[in-house]
Amino acid sequence: MKTTFAVLVAGVLAAASVAGEQDEKIQGAWVSPPLLDRSGQPRKLQVDDRLTLGETFSMRLGGKDSEGTYTTDATKTPNQIDLVTSKGKTLRGIYALQYGQLWVCLGEERPTEFISEKMDGLMILEPKK
Repeated sequence: MKTTFAVLVAGVLAAASVAGEQDEKIQGAWVSPPLLDRSGQPRKLQVDDRLTLGETFSMRLGGKDSEGTYTTDATKTPNQIDLVTSKGKTLRGIYALQYGQLWVCLGEERPTEFISEKMDGLMILEPKK
């Protein structure tokens, strides 16, 4: 019984450590990468989405700015993020770090995959340089 409890505690601590590392990796300033056409030239229409995560968040999504607080849960699959704006609106989302990019999908209801029908809640961001 004591061995089972010790293994369970070790597993919880390891998961918490991984979640903490994941939280640290997403903190910072993220911006939309430039969109290129098929020839590799920048497209005329560019996306200006950005997200900054630290003690609080600031975001531009679809031309609208917001700021507030956020929480993450990296123990869930996919990882979860909840943003609460300074106006009291809650956006529930999922996130992943893939290929050096931060993928975030947000909505009033939590998405289950990185798809947005109108592309209004999906952000693919890279670290701001």
